[in-house]
Amino acid sequence: MKKYAYESNRLCDHGVGIVQSPTVLLLEAGPDETEITDVPSLAAYLQLSRMDWAYKTMYTGRACLGMKNGQCNWPRGKVLGGSSVLNYMLYKPDAGDSIGREIDIRNESRKQIVTAKKEVVMSAGSINTPQILMLSGVGPREELDKHGIPVLADLKVGENLQDHVAMGGLTFRINKPVSIVQDRFQAFPMTMQYVMHRKGPMTTLGGVEGLAFVNTYLGKK
Repeated sequence: MKKYAYESNRLCDHGVGIVQSPTVLLLEAGPDETEITDVPSLAAYLQLSRMDWAYKTMYTGRACLGMKNGQCNWPRGKVLGGSSVLNYMLYKPDAGDSIGREIDIRNESRKQIVTAKKEVVMSAGSINTPQILMLSGVGPREELDKHGIPVLADLKVGENLQDHVAMGGLTFRINKPVSIVQDRFQAFPMTMQYVMHRKGPMTTLGGVEGLAFVNTYLGKK
C-alpha cells in the first residue's frame, strides 16, 4: 500500500486527536503515478523525471568528488505518494509534526487557503518537511533571519538530517548469467513474464535489494 493511502486510512480509522469520523484532506505535490511506477526494476528511470524534485547536494569537499561540481543528485518524489514511489521500494516511515496553522495552497492558476479544525500533520519527507516548516517560520532563528522569514518558533528543525553513503563503479565477473544488464531487460519474453505473472528479473529492486543504517564512531568524524 502506498504511503499516502496508508497515512490517510490510519487517520480515518483511528480519528485525529479526539475527533471521531474525521474529515481528512490529503495534499501532495506532483502528478499521479504511471504504468511504470510499480515496476520494481524501473525505479531508476523515475529519477530526474517530472516525478522528481531533482534536488542536488551542496558541495562539501568530502563526498560526490567524482561528480560535476562535486554535487550528487538527491531524488525526492514529486508525485502522488511522494518518495515511496521512486525509492526502490525501500521504506522508512517519516515522523510527522502536528501544527495547528492554516495551509496556503498555490498552483499555476489559483491560490487557496485551507484551515484545520483539529491539527495539521506535516509528513513531507526528510528534506521538504524542514523546508516547509522553515518557510512557515518554524526553525533555527539564525537561518530564518538570513532569509528575512518572521520567526514563529525558534527550533532546531532539520539539524539531524542524515544520508547514507554509497559507492558506485564497483564491478566484478560472475559465473552465471544472473546479473542485471541492459540487454536482458530489453528482452520481450522477460517483459511478458512480468506483465502476465509478476515474476522474473523485472521484480528485482533496481539493483538495490537492501539498505541498513549502522551506528559507528566514525559517523561524527
